[in-house]
Amino acid sequence: VCQPGFAARRDLRQLAWPVILGCNPCEEISWPSTSLRHKEYDQVELDIQRSFPDIPRYSESHVQQRLRSQKMHDLSRIVNTVLVRMGSSISYYQGFHDVCSVFLDELHVQNGKSAAVQLARGSLHWALGHNGVNIAAKAADQLHILALKIAETLEANEPLKSQRMRTLSSLLQQKLNPFVTVSWSLTWFSHSLSSNRTVAASVFDVLLAAPPCTVFYLCILVLEAGVQDVQAAEDDGEAYGVAQSIPEKVLIEPTSAWALAREAADLLEKIPPSSWIGSDVISLAPSLGQQFSSLYPADMCGTAFFDQGMDVPPAPWAVQPTYSQTLGSNSNRWQLLKSSIIASVASGALITVANLLAEGYF
Repeated sequence: VCQPGFAARRDLRQLAWPVILGCNPCEEISWPSTSLRHKEYDQVELDIQRSFPDIPRYSESHVQQRLRSQKMHDLSRIVNTVLVRMGSSISYYQGFHDVCSVFLDELHVQNGKSAAVQLARGSLHWALGHNGVNIAAKAADQLHILALKIAETLEANEPLKSQRMRTLSSLLQQKLNPFVTVSWSLTWFSHSLSSNRTVAASVFDVLLAAPPCTVFYLCILVLEAGVQDVQAAEDDGEAYGVAQSIPEKVLIEPTSAWALAREAADLLEKIPPSSWIGSDVISLAPSLGQQFSSLYPADMCGTAFFDQGMDVPPAPWAVQPTYSQTLGSNSNRWQLLKSSIIASVASGALITVANLLAEGYF
């Protein structure tokens, strides 16, 4: 995941993403009964009808019609499985279906379902909580502080970018409504990139392995790339419209999108969330205060990946390394993961994961 070439390798994602998320290869998550309908079911189905804009809704091609119909059916099963499985602990928000559509594309329906459940338990649990949208809005309202912190960090080595960050910080307090970033943080940019999900997957390559707060650093970098256009807008309304279109202009191909997401993760290592995000946000979503990434959600350490009678202690996963150690192919954490897989799992697919780890692919 930490290598640029990974961005174009769907076959590696199919191996790496389930490992990063702590999916249990031995667990079969059954589809919920049609009689089990959560309270947001109707809204989910409405949103799914608007999914996959890259596939024409009305096409004379029967192949295209069948493809769209099958994709919507599979996406519905993934989203509704997550919501039924997690029960009252989470609430659906518009855009979560876009997140799940990336998993569907990259992992297909069965593994996509498992990955989505794990994401709901882990990095996006704060967003799926009952205050998710409110938390994203509160964090957005404090992004001007983060922009200023980044400006101070870059001042010595990147003065021009530092100045643009200062400009952005001022705009976020005056001309530009920071709430434009709410859908970006809630959907990991998958809503803005719903017509270009290959690029969205490259963003996921980094965010899946990074602390949950990383997406806010990426929001700032995306805004900074279009700060001159926002500044040139005649009024607040035009500035908001200009900002909404920035992700599609900046995140246009996998490698550069991956690089920007990695830059966001590197900035988080230098600027801890606690230095800009308010205690009111962290009290609602403690995971957003984490500066270091846990490979698996903390509450899943002993039960997710190695819970089928495999004698692997959960203690190593509680270690909080630096970000570079978390992603580095030579880190103790990855060595532990590699050793555990080799020692504990005899399945061909997971042995392949172990080989990829040994070769430094992710």
